Amino acid sequence: MFDNRNQQQPTMLGTQLQQQQQVFPPQYQGVDPYAQRSPPKVNPQGSLGLQQQVQSSYVQQTPQQGTQTVYEHKVITTGQVQSPQIHQNPIAFQQASTIKSKGSYCIDWCVYFIPILFFVAILCFMSMIIAQKDRDFNQEPINNVLRSFSHNQALTPIADIVAPHLARPSSMHSHFQHKSEIELCPEGFTLTTLGEWPGINSGCICDKQIKKEGFCWAKSGCDSIDSKNAQQFQSWNGGRICQKLTIGWTKLNGNTCSEGYKKCGNVCVPTNGDASRMCPLSDLTLLNTDPTTDSDPTSLNTQVVKIGNKWYRKSYDGIPIVQFQIIPGNAELGKNSAPCFNDITSSTFESQQSYPLLKKPAIGCDEFGNFQNEVVKIDTQTAKKIHEENGILSTLHGIPGYLSYEIESDSYTLEGIRRINVNPSTECTSLTPSEVNQIVEDSEDIYSYRKWFSIIIFWICVIGLVIFVYLYLIKSRNFQTLNVSQIKQPKILILIAVIVAILCIIFGSLYLYNMNGDDGLRNLDSKFKSQLDNECFSDKGIKNSVEQLHNFAYSQYSTIGYWVTWAFWLSIAFFILIIVLIIIQRSSHGNLCINPWQANWVFGYNEFQ
Repeated sequence: MFDNRNQQQPTMLGTQLQQQQQVFPPQYQGVDPYAQRSPPKVNPQGSLGLQQQVQSSYVQQTPQQGTQTVYEHKVITTGQVQSPQIHQNPIAFQQASTIKSKGSYCIDWCVYFIPILFFVAILCFMSMIIAQKDRDFNQEPINNVLRSFSHNQALTPIADIVAPHLARPSSMHSHFQHKSEIELCPEGFTLTTLGEWPGINSGCICDKQIKKEGFCWAKSGCDSIDSKNAQQFQSWNGGRICQKLTIGWTKLNGNTCSEGYKKCGNVCVPTNGDASRMCPLSDLTLLNTDPTTDSDPTSLNTQVVKIGNKWYRKSYDGIPIVQFQIIPGNAELGKNSAPCFNDITSSTFESQQSYPLLKKPAIGCDEFGNFQNEVVKIDTQTAKKIHEENGILSTLHGIPGYLSYEIESDSYTLEGIRRINVNPSTECTSLTPSEVNQIVEDSEDIYSYRKWFSIIIFWICVIGLVIFVYLYLIKSRNFQTLNVSQIKQPKILILIAVIVAILCIIFGSLYLYNMNGDDGLRNLDSKFKSQLDNECFSDKGIKNSVEQLHNFAYSQYSTIGYWVTWAFWLSIAFFILIIVLIIIQRSSHGNLCINPWQANWVFGYNEFQ
């Protein structure tokens, strides 16, 4: 029905030209599967005969020798293919491109694996630091003992004590007259405090059982208990004490004092030109007779003192008293009634009862002991009486459940605390209270930095390694909402590694500063070691705490310090190396943090221009 006679039939030459134009067409968007095929051989018999065998179903040859052309296709991470680029010198270009491809391939894998190796190394360092923590001592009691020692050494010796005198002002109208007694100290004296009731923490009482605040939420029907602040003891057995402090004193360095000073126990006091000047107060002895019957009344204030309703003879020829304290327990019945070196607890009452919420529970001292060698036992009174005359009893009776812990037989002891005696050699007296406080602060800071930084860095490294394994296993998976192949895995790993490196650098800087600074743990520990070598301390509790702190400090700069230092410098090296690799990667193929398994080059050939 249709006349095709007027339509031009394609010639053999036209067919060949059309087939030549189909080789690597510009609109082709994939990778040419025939790119690496060698050029077809030319048929010596020509191409005009119909009997010629076709060499390929894709490319038909002509008797004309053509020029070789390379089409370059570069697959990038976005999934797009760049437009083909034509190069007229295929052999030279293929060699140069192949070399460049291999170099880029290695750089991409290096950028990918360097963060992973960094994770593994830092994880090992942090693991060793965390493992060492279990072998350390409990830091808090050691620091409390050394603070007690430092505080005692810094206190000013008490030069003398007297009883206050009473002043009785009256009103203008005798029929409205009401008297009040005001205790006044002589000039140069001040009223002294005698310690304190420690107060209580907040909590609750559930089924007649007292619980700390953290346990109150577990049960219903609990009554809350509010916290109470500490209150000072100011009166003992109805009386108070006026004290005068020593002015211009210094600690004893060696066995003698400087010119113009007098040796008084373990301190030196200025004589001010009076060689007969008395030393600070060192002891109190209970008198069995009333000294007011003495024929020489002028000796009342210089030789004896009335505390409460008892008289005591004063002594000034020993180690000076630096403070007074009221301590739980009867000192006449046992040696445990003395302030604890670790002052978070106190000595026990006779009943062994202690209110559970006390901020300083009366449960006895720990293994570091107490000030037993430094106490001067003065008097003993019932605990209820001391609470009442100091205005604390009403507060105690308002605390839920406190009455069940108030035992009539429990008592307090008033004690004077002497200055802790230290070997007077120059090596022993060179350590100052401020240096003791500094080494305690350094050890606390180092312990805190090590504890928290090591744990945080450890878990970030674990997370980084888990992410690496997970992303690598699903690198070829595509989900409905996420194309995993488009995720730049090296970028994620580098970001996590940078966080770890920054934390390691901060950790190392703080750690090394507190370790090696001018007032660092290493320098101060050398003085502590000298104190131990010269047997400067007679109290076993203080000596024990100094030994343990020295062992802690030595472990910090002998073992743990090496691991922290390695992590610090390794983090800096990681920053430098990853920056260099990224610069090389950028200059190599213009892409950053690409997945190494997607960075390849594809070459194609076309021998016709």
